[in-house]
Amino acid sequence: MGISVTPIPRLTTLTTPAFTLGTANAAGDAITAVASNSTLLAFDAVLPAATGSAAVGSATVAGRRDHVHASTIAATQAEEEAGSSTTAFTSPGNQQYHPSAAKAWLYWEMTGAHGILASYGISGIADYAVGQTTITFSTAFSSVNYAPTYGNNWNRLIGGETGQQAAGSIRIAVTNVDGGALSDINQAGAAFFGDQ
Repeated sequence: MGISVTPIPRLTTLTTPAFTLGTANAAGDAITAVASNSTLLAFDAVLPAATGSAAVGSATVAGRRDHVHASTIAATQAEEEAGSSTTAFTSPGNQQYHPSAAKAWLYWEMTGAHGILASYGISGIADYAVGQTTITFSTAFSSVNYAPTYGNNWNRLIGGETGQQAAGSIRIAVTNVDGGALSDINQAGAAFFGDQ
């Protein structure tokens, strides 16, 4: 006659998972058990670092949350003025500092209301006299050494008056094509390049 013995199951103590996420496989040495429905720590609520120069992180959770992605940074005013960076991008707020950009431009009428039709970087104009307009910039140039350009759709000569080019304003004059008398024209345009 045989005797059948049913072994008494041994109770298993389950522990909190202590797995470590790493960059290579490694054998552990614990002899404790982990339940199949345990939760592994992988995320936390810490705000990641701001973007900047790329760096390897050391945090053990949230995908190495303290690492930093490489990113393109907006050019500073100095970088825009130098015009040589190939990694910084031009932002709308700093674009005007680049040497190739017009710092101010203006399209205006000299007859009638003598008013601005369209402009950028211009704080106002004044009718100085017949054929003469004083233009004031929103931001003054760093010196009187800036380049004005002019244009019109009328058969006239337009240019800056000698000695009337200041850092913050300029007076221009319009004459007949033969260089004769000053005269107003319907519309004229101007653009200004230089350092501010």
